[in-house]
Amino acid sequence: MNLTPAHGTYSKLFLKSITSICAAMFFAVALAGCQNIVHYTFSDSLAVSEGEVVLPGLVNRAVVARDNMGIPFIEAASMEDVAFAQGWTHAADRLSQMIRHSMIAQGRLSEMLGDQALDVDIFVRAMNLKQRAENAYSLASPQLKEIAQSYARGVNAYIWTRQGKLPMDLTLSGYRPDPWRAVDCFYAMQFLSFGLTGNLHQEAAFLHVASKVGPDKAAWLVPVYPDEALPLDEAAKLDPKDLEEGRDAVETLARLQNKARAYLGGFAPASNNWALSGARTRGGAVILANDIHQPIALPSLWSLSHIRAPGHYDAAGFSVAGIPGILIGFNGSLAWGMTQVMADTQDLFLEKLTLIDGKLHYLHQDRWVPTTERTETFRVSGGLVKTLVIHETLHGALVYPALAEKSLGHLMQDSAVFLGLAAGWAEPTDDSTLDGFLALARAADIKEASLAAEKIQSINANFLFADKADIAWQVTGVYPLRKKGTGLLPSPGWSGAYDWAGFVGQNELPGMINPAKGFLATANARITDRAYPFVLSQSWANPGRHNRLHRVLAGHSDHNLSSTFALQQERESSLVTAVQRIYLNSAHTDPVRLEVAGWASATRKQNARQALAMLRKSTPAISENSVDEIIVPAIVHCFTLNTFADELGGPDSALWNSFLALGRASYAAWDDHLFVQGDQSPFFNLVSTKEIETKAWVLAKSLADAVSLLNVRLGSDNKGQTMGALSQYYFETPSSRISQHMPVLRRMGARLASGYYNAGPFPAGGDYTTINVNGFTPGEDFDPWYIPSMRMVVDFSAVEPLFVVNSTGQSGNPASPHYTDGIRLWLNGDYMNMPFGAESIAARYTSVLMLEPKIP
Repeated sequence: MNLTPAHGTYSKLFLKSITSICAAMFFAVALAGCQNIVHYTFSDSLAVSEGEVVLPGLVNRAVVARDNMGIPFIEAASMEDVAFAQGWTHAADRLSQMIRHSMIAQGRLSEMLGDQALDVDIFVRAMNLKQRAENAYSLASPQLKEIAQSYARGVNAYIWTRQGKLPMDLTLSGYRPDPWRAVDCFYAMQFLSFGLTGNLHQEAAFLHVASKVGPDKAAWLVPVYPDEALPLDEAAKLDPKDLEEGRDAVETLARLQNKARAYLGGFAPASNNWALSGARTRGGAVILANDIHQPIALPSLWSLSHIRAPGHYDAAGFSVAGIPGILIGFNGSLAWGMTQVMADTQDLFLEKLTLIDGKLHYLHQDRWVPTTERTETFRVSGGLVKTLVIHETLHGALVYPALAEKSLGHLMQDSAVFLGLAAGWAEPTDDSTLDGFLALARAADIKEASLAAEKIQSINANFLFADKADIAWQVTGVYPLRKKGTGLLPSPGWSGAYDWAGFVGQNELPGMINPAKGFLATANARITDRAYPFVLSQSWANPGRHNRLHRVLAGHSDHNLSSTFALQQERESSLVTAVQRIYLNSAHTDPVRLEVAGWASATRKQNARQALAMLRKSTPAISENSVDEIIVPAIVHCFTLNTFADELGGPDSALWNSFLALGRASYAAWDDHLFVQGDQSPFFNLVSTKEIETKAWVLAKSLADAVSLLNVRLGSDNKGQTMGALSQYYFETPSSRISQHMPVLRRMGARLASGYYNAGPFPAGGDYTTINVNGFTPGEDFDPWYIPSMRMVVDFSAVEPLFVVNSTGQSGNPASPHYTDGIRLWLNGDYMNMPFGAESIAARYTSVLMLEPKIP
């Protein structure tokens, strides 16, 4: 890696001054105990919302009318002008967010955040999101390119009108945004696409754990599903000797994972959607519902809007800042929503590497093959330019040695051959995803919607479509065909046995129209049966939400709008009933009682019996006010620690973080060991003792530990022991989330100002099996890290069918009154109606801003 001084905008002196000013201001605010100073300082960063503004780049007038929540209705005569107006509006609401998404996809975060973000940039550049986006842009239809160009002009018109008065995080970072380009819309789409894939992180975590405990033992930590065998064959392809030789590569990638989660947002294994035919509803009309689960953040990923260009486009619902159009919503005749397939479209390959005549080669089928090379340049804030050669094999980019701080020569000091790690990610050959979303928003019925979905190749999703008469399900995206293995775990690349051999054909992806049962529902669970010939994934989510949805939807035929709202809000837990079964009515019940009876400590016995008494009184419904039910997450948490911590280092270790990453990505080892596995698992026996511990021993210990944990955290008088006291929503900005990885001064500044730009805590109910998901991680803490980031219901029997709520406010600017005003609606389970009728639109969207073209 070459280092040279950088010239231009980001001087060291400028950034040092900015940092000092930030710290001083934040410190003053903290001492004063008042955030009004900050609010006053940045209040002029807000855009006008009423009146008239004259803008260059606009052809004809556009109207942006907002409601009392700041949600816009955008109208213009042409697609180009309405795209311009949406670009203006997205920038006014979410400029920081859309710039961040584009910068992440380009691997340019270190330009804003310094060298602390450089390894994340290197990883993203290695994965080549930038080139994938540029390829998609080159393949876009002429009309889409015109729309993206008009959208970019709208964004830049907004930046131009602000004359440097930008939101707080951009101002304080010292970063001056580049003009938005049409291709930036495709960068933002690649950010979204990358966030919907999680198996690569799971594979990296597995390598780290397997390097410590061995692949055969680590296989117990990646269960596929409750009714499927452990992936012992997948794990057997890895040789422990190779993992030992490649320890530096494995640990380097493992160190990145936790940091990448903070910077990139993490992969949330959850979402729900369902569609009911008229035969299943009280009014005889179709209903579609969708709630997509994302990492809890402020602002939400989603931005609400209604976009209308009469005769060309008319759709309302959820967009993503930086991407033109509506991605999930309703257009007056068609409703559509999506969930994650949990697709395995990424594979990690171990590569044997060596230098031949000064050039890097990799071993493949007994031949040394030269890597391909590309040079990436990183401009780091603070004054450095760094260049790095990224090498690629036929399996993908070598993320190691790219992430290594050592030169290739240094890596080979002890051996002529060393181990690298290549990451492959399935890329569409003809990516027309944004064209697909454009066509989807214009589709008149499910037939046209299905044709549009065929173009959506960079988003791996379960799409549900509904019109007035029909419902349909279609899986989208590209999925690799592997010569051997399932791709769940990393593969040795040198044999060629696990290479990719093409992709699953579009006409072979699962789908269905108007099923006889009268409904369709997906919840990230397994969507294929054993007869399906291809592997889409083996990283399915916990089946609790899927099973509950199917029971409720099949249970009666009088569903309506109110019951659909109620189902999205439901906190009926399969975790409670499963834990009750294990302790109160299973083969483990008596052995656990015997373990407790044999304890010498009266306090431990009392705690265990108190836990059992709370279990008996628990109901599956977990609200934020639940009392007895909190014993269930406490037991699962303690069981996780008691089962796995002795082998994996416990909560403060890097190895424990890798173990948690395995469980966050899919159906988890803690659930599998608690409800499925028996004493045959090697993890129940403690390696630190001479005795042979059993599952019953771990179960008994977890009862007593759970009560002790609750007493320590919430007090022993029981008055404060509620689910909402144990588990709380905390809406945190990306800047706050990454501050833990920043220098001390910036970390202190972020902490002092957190009360201004973060929101919470708010009491939470439910758990990770409830439809209204509370995505906490056992073995870590009880606060949800992923939530339903949006909710939508379309009831075709209603005069105005579309009902929505976002998890945060419309604006991403803390100075805005619409920064957090959506949180309370979301917490209360309320919805807003987005009308299509002219009178209803005029009554709702009352703050009107006219965007007028600048006449030369």
